[in-house]
Amino acid sequence: MILPPFTTFVAMQKSHLISLLSTSLHKKDALHIAQQLLAEQFLLHDVIDVTFEKPIQVGFRASWVLECMATEQPQLLRDELEYFLRKLPQVTNRSARRHFSKLLLFQLDYAKRDRKFAEHFWRLDLEPILIACFDWLIDTQERVAVKVQCMDCIAALSQKYPWALEELVGTVEYLQHDATPAMQVRAKKLMRLIARTRNEDEAISS
Repeated sequence: MILPPFTTFVAMQKSHLISLLSTSLHKKDALHIAQQLLAEQFLLHDVIDVTFEKPIQVGFRASWVLECMATEQPQLLRDELEYFLRKLPQVTNRSARRHFSKLLLFQLDYAKRDRKFAEHFWRLDLEPILIACFDWLIDTQERVAVKVQCMDCIAALSQKYPWALEELVGTVEYLQHDATPAMQVRAKKLMRLIARTRNEDEAISS
Protein backbone atom coordinates (compact mmCIF):
# COMPACT_ATOMS: atom_id res chain seq x y z
CA MET A 1 0.00 0.00 0.00
CA ILE A 2 1.43 3.37 -1.05
CA LEU A 3 0.68 6.16 1.41
CA PRO A 4 0.12 9.69 0.15
CA PRO A 5 2.77 12.35 0.88
CA PHE A 6 3.07 13.16 4.58
CA THR A 7 1.39 16.56 4.38
CA THR A 8 -1.55 15.06 2.49
CA PHE A 9 -1.80 12.22 4.98
CA VAL A 10 -1.90 14.71 7.87
CA ALA A 11 -4.57 16.69 6.01
CA MET A 12 -6.58 13.48 5.64
CA GLN A 13 -6.27 12.84 9.38
CA LYS A 14 -7.43 16.35 10.18
CA SER A 15 -10.27 16.03 7.72
CA HIS A 16 -11.41 12.83 9.41
CA LEU A 17 -11.28 14.47 12.84
CA ILE A 18 -13.28 17.46 11.60
CA SER A 19 -15.94 15.09 10.24
CA LEU A 20 -16.15 13.38 13.65
CA LEU A 21 -16.61 16.76 15.29
CA SER A 22 -19.29 17.98 12.90
CA THR A 23 -22.12 16.50 14.97
CA SER A 24 -23.18 17.11 18.56
CA LEU A 25 -21.13 15.38 21.26
CA HIS A 26 -21.82 14.21 24.77
CA LYS A 27 -19.07 13.93 27.36
CA LYS A 28 -18.63 10.21 26.71
CA ASP A 29 -18.31 10.93 22.96
CA ALA A 30 -15.56 13.51 23.49
CA LEU A 31 -13.69 11.08 25.73
CA HIS A 32 -14.13 8.23 23.23
CA ILE A 33 -12.75 10.35 20.36
CA ALA A 34 -9.84 11.45 22.56
CA GLN A 35 -8.99 7.85 23.42
CA GLN A 36 -9.24 6.87 19.76
CA LEU A 37 -6.86 9.67 18.75
CA LEU A 38 -4.43 8.69 21.48
CA ALA A 39 -4.50 5.09 20.31
CA GLU A 40 -3.74 6.23 16.76
CA GLN A 41 -0.98 8.56 18.06
CA PHE A 42 -2.69 11.55 16.52
CA LEU A 43 -0.53 14.61 17.13
CA LEU A 44 -1.77 17.00 19.79
CA HIS A 45 -0.31 19.77 17.63
CA ASP A 46 -2.90 18.92 14.97
CA VAL A 47 -5.77 18.80 17.45
CA ILE A 48 -4.80 22.31 18.60
CA ASP A 49 -4.99 23.41 14.97
CA VAL A 50 -8.48 21.95 14.59
CA THR A 51 -9.71 24.05 17.54
CA PHE A 52 -9.44 27.03 15.18
CA GLU A 53 -11.61 25.46 12.50
CA LYS A 54 -15.00 26.81 11.45
CA PRO A 55 -17.82 26.55 12.21
CA ILE A 56 -17.11 27.45 15.82
CA GLN A 57 -18.95 24.34 17.03
CA VAL A 58 -16.21 22.21 15.47
CA GLY A 59 -13.53 24.32 17.16
CA PHE A 60 -15.29 24.04 20.50
CA ARG A 61 -15.62 20.26 20.24
CA ALA A 62 -11.97 19.98 19.22
CA SER A 63 -10.94 21.95 22.32
CA TRP A 64 -13.07 19.61 24.43
CA VAL A 65 -11.34 16.61 22.90
CA LEU A 66 -8.00 18.36 23.42
CA GLU A 67 -8.73 18.68 27.13
CA CYS A 68 -9.72 15.01 27.33
CA MET A 69 -6.48 13.96 25.61
CA ALA A 70 -4.37 16.14 27.89
CA THR A 71 -6.17 14.77 30.94
CA GLU A 72 -5.63 11.17 29.83
CA GLN A 73 -1.96 11.74 28.95
CA PRO A 74 -0.74 15.03 30.53
CA GLN A 75 2.77 14.67 29.15
CA LEU A 76 1.48 15.17 25.61
CA LEU A 77 0.53 18.77 26.31
CA ARG A 78 3.78 19.42 28.15
CA ASP A 79 5.63 18.21 25.06
CA GLU A 80 3.61 20.71 22.98
CA LEU A 81 3.74 23.42 25.63
CA GLU A 82 5.32 26.18 23.53
CA TYR A 83 2.96 25.61 20.61
CA PHE A 84 -0.04 25.56 22.95
CA LEU A 85 1.07 28.81 24.61
CA ARG A 86 1.73 30.46 21.24
CA LYS A 87 -1.77 29.61 20.02
CA LEU A 88 -3.69 30.42 23.20
CA PRO A 89 -3.79 34.23 22.74
CA GLN A 90 -5.25 33.68 19.26
CA VAL A 91 -8.35 31.86 20.55
CA THR A 92 -11.46 33.91 19.72
CA ASN A 93 -13.94 31.05 20.09
CA ARG A 94 -15.42 31.70 23.54
CA SER A 95 -16.53 28.10 23.97
CA ALA A 96 -12.97 26.93 23.24
CA ARG A 97 -11.50 29.47 25.67
CA ARG A 98 -12.97 27.55 28.58
CA HIS A 99 -10.87 24.51 27.73
CA PHE A 100 -7.73 26.49 26.85
CA SER A 101 -7.82 28.46 30.11
CA LYS A 102 -8.41 25.26 32.07
CA LEU A 103 -5.44 23.58 30.39
CA LEU A 104 -3.28 26.62 31.11
CA LEU A 105 -4.27 26.37 34.76
CA PHE A 106 -3.22 22.70 34.72
CA GLN A 107 0.25 23.70 33.47
CA LEU A 108 0.61 26.41 36.10
CA ASP A 109 -0.37 23.94 38.79
CA TYR A 110 2.10 21.35 37.50
CA ALA A 111 4.85 23.98 37.54
CA LYS A 112 4.35 24.18 41.32
CA ARG A 113 4.97 20.46 41.68
CA ASP A 114 7.68 19.62 39.17
CA ARG A 115 10.96 21.53 39.38
CA LYS A 116 12.28 20.51 35.96
CA PHE A 117 9.07 21.53 34.24
CA ALA A 118 8.95 24.77 36.25
CA GLU A 119 12.48 25.73 35.16
CA HIS A 120 11.46 25.37 31.52
CA PHE A 121 8.03 26.95 31.96
CA TRP A 122 9.15 30.11 33.74
CA ARG A 123 11.94 30.75 31.21
CA LEU A 124 9.34 31.21 28.47
CA ASP A 125 7.89 34.55 27.42
CA LEU A 126 4.53 34.34 29.17
CA GLU A 127 3.50 37.97 28.81
CA PRO A 128 1.28 37.34 25.74
CA ILE A 129 -0.52 34.69 27.82
CA LEU A 130 -0.93 37.10 30.70
CA ILE A 131 -2.34 39.79 28.43
CA ALA A 132 -4.77 37.30 26.88
CA CYS A 133 -5.99 36.32 30.34
CA PHE A 134 -6.64 39.97 31.20
CA ASP A 135 -8.44 40.48 27.87
CA TRP A 136 -10.69 37.49 28.50
CA LEU A 137 -11.29 38.58 32.09
CA ILE A 138 -12.58 42.04 31.10
CA ASP A 139 -14.55 40.78 28.09
CA THR A 140 -18.16 41.54 28.99
CA GLN A 141 -19.39 38.66 26.81
CA GLU A 142 -17.06 36.09 28.33
CA ARG A 143 -18.39 33.15 30.35
CA VAL A 144 -17.97 33.20 34.12
CA ALA A 145 -16.05 29.91 34.11
CA VAL A 146 -13.43 31.43 31.79
CA LYS A 147 -13.18 34.61 33.88
CA VAL A 148 -12.66 32.60 37.07
CA GLN A 149 -9.94 30.50 35.46
CA CYS A 150 -8.28 33.62 34.08
CA MET A 151 -8.19 35.19 37.55
CA ASP A 152 -6.41 32.11 38.89
CA CYS A 153 -4.01 32.07 35.92
CA ILE A 154 -3.13 35.75 36.36
CA ALA A 155 -2.53 35.27 40.08
CA ALA A 156 -0.18 32.38 39.32
CA LEU A 157 1.60 34.25 36.50
CA SER A 158 2.28 37.16 38.87
CA GLN A 159 5.13 35.00 40.17
CA LYS A 160 7.01 36.12 37.06
CA TYR A 161 5.21 39.42 36.48
CA PRO A 162 4.60 41.04 39.90
CA TRP A 163 2.83 44.04 38.36
CA ALA A 164 0.02 41.70 37.30
CA LEU A 165 -1.14 41.20 40.88
CA GLU A 166 -1.92 44.89 41.45
CA GLU A 167 -3.61 45.04 38.06
CA LEU A 168 -5.65 41.96 38.92
CA VAL A 169 -6.82 43.43 42.24
CA GLY A 170 -7.97 46.64 40.54
CA THR A 171 -9.66 44.74 37.72
CA VAL A 172 -11.50 42.36 40.05
CA GLU A 173 -12.68 45.22 42.27
CA TYR A 174 -14.05 46.99 39.19
CA LEU A 175 -15.72 43.86 37.78
CA GLN A 176 -17.49 43.02 41.03
CA HIS A 177 -19.96 45.88 40.54
CA ASP A 178 -21.76 44.02 37.74
CA ALA A 179 -20.60 40.49 38.48
CA THR A 180 -22.82 37.44 38.80
CA PRO A 181 -23.15 35.92 42.31
CA ALA A 182 -20.82 33.07 41.31
CA MET A 183 -18.23 35.54 40.04
CA GLN A 184 -18.49 37.62 43.21
CA VAL A 185 -17.94 34.59 45.43
CA ARG A 186 -14.86 33.50 43.49
CA ALA A 187 -13.49 37.05 43.36
CA LYS A 188 -13.83 37.49 47.13
CA LYS A 189 -12.07 34.18 47.70
CA LEU A 190 -9.22 35.26 45.42
CA MET A 191 -8.93 38.66 47.13
CA ARG A 192 -8.67 36.97 50.53
CA LEU A 193 -5.93 34.70 49.19
CA ILE A 194 -4.01 37.67 47.77
CA ALA A 195 -4.35 39.57 51.07
CA ARG A 196 -3.09 36.57 53.03
CA THR A 197 -0.13 36.15 50.67
CA ARG A 198 0.76 39.84 51.04
CA ASN A 199 0.62 39.60 54.83
CA GLU A 200 2.91 36.57 54.77
CA ASP A 201 5.37 38.37 52.49
CA GLU A 202 5.37 41.42 54.76
CA ALA A 203 5.96 39.22 57.82
CA ILE A 204 8.95 37.57 56.11
CA SER A 205 10.49 40.89 55.04
CA SER A 206 10.01 42.58 58.44
